[in-house]
Amino acid sequence: MSQGLRKSNPKFNLVVLATGKGISDVGNFINMIAYNLYAYVLTGSAWAMGGLMAVRLFGGFFFGFFSGMLADRMNRKTIMIFADVIRGAALVLLVLAPAYWKVPLLAVTSFVLGAFGQVFNVALQSSIPAIVGKDWVVKANALINSLQS
Repeated sequence: MSQGLRKSNPKFNLVVLATGKGISDVGNFINMIAYNLYAYVLTGSAWAMGGLMAVRLFGGFFFGFFSGMLADRMNRKTIMIFADVIRGAALVLLVLAPAYWKVPLLAVTSFVLGAFGQVFNVALQSSIPAIVGKDWVVKANALINSLQS
């Protein structure tokens, strides 16, 4: 039976964290490209696609103010799972919506993706000390931030 992350082995925890974050970031970048292409196909406008990207960035900016407070007051693992479920549900709703709802839903979905992506990232970043221990925080932050760029 697996015991999950090992409290006594911060190097192992860092490898697991970096691997998971790297895979997640690849998925997020593919999502961003596919979403923007989908927006362009639906609207036929590069301006609309850019506007939707701005809405996504605004969602992250706006929810950034509350994300730290949530991460301090709630279980971070629960926050990350909830944020991913909300993002997934928003995408499923967009796909299953009738054709005449798709363009208006693009803006809502863009905002939700940006907002809950920010919530997820803040909860993850604030979990790093608990995952790798205080002695490995600087190395873990450096590695995680280098994977994002």
